[in-house]
Amino acid sequence: MITTGECDRPVEILVLEEFRDPLSGELKKEWALLAKSWARVLPGTGAERYGDQQLVATNATRFRMRGYRDDVTPLNRLRYRGREYDIHGVQEIGRREGLEVLAEARAE
Repeated sequence: MITTGECDRPVEILVLEEFRDPLSGELKKEWALLAKSWARVLPGTGAERYGDQQLVATNATRFRMRGYRDDVTPLNRLRYRGREYDIHGVQEIGRREGLEVLAEARAE
């Protein structure tokens, strides 16, 4: 069970929306706010690897949120402290008591 006191960090869940630019008529994509929530942040592991001929550092983090949502998937992003995280996995906690989100951000 997740208690209210454990979830003391504000996070935002983002969704990629498509829209047509009214001036150019071009189809564009933009990350928009889906929901705000409170979460418990559990630091994960950091790693460095070479990708595209450059060193890339990543930081995996787990977010535990109260309240079940079925619209949070790996197609979404999560924003915490101004940094955006790619969601890699979403698991239900208990019987729809909450969500555990495994996400990864580039360390910059």
